[in-house]
Order: sequence, then C-alpha cells, then structure tokens
Amino acid sequence: MDILSVNLKKTCGVIEVHVLKWNEVLKSSETVIKNVSGLSEQLDCIQNAAPCELTRSFPQLKDGLECIVLNSIDDEITNLNAHLYV
Repeated sequence: MDILSVNLKKTCGVIEVHVLKWNEVLKSSETVIKNVSGLSEQLDCIQNAAPCELTRSFPQLKDGLECIVLNSIDDEITNLNAHLYV
C-alpha cells in the first residue's frame, strides 16, 4: 500500500506541474490576444483615416505607422509562439 501511495503522490505532483505550466501558457496567450486585438484596431484606424494636414504634408507617415503596428503585431505573435513551443 505504501508503494501505491508514493506513486500516487508522484503522479499528483507531475499533474500539478503540468496544470501550472498550462495556466501560465493560457495567461500569456490571453495577454497576446488582447494586445493583437488592440493593435488591429489601431491598424484599422490608420488605414481608414481620412487624409489630414499631417498626412498631406508627410505622405510617408501613414505607411510608416502601418509598418510600426504590423511589426508590433508580428512581435506579439512571435512571443506567443515562444511560449507555446518552449
């Protein structure tokens, strides 16, 4: 009976470690998804913004802002992949 008890405790310990790790992965995934959602909204605003004095004076500004937001989205997705495949 002692062997069974010891093995059961070891199994529970292993399960607990896996649950903690998966909770960590889920929390980081949730954060990344929220960040990407916000960045997507920013990108949509940039792409659909009516021309203004600033963008008429600096035509590259819109493309530059789009590039910055797209790079940020790429960074967030890369971070997600790093957490998932550790």
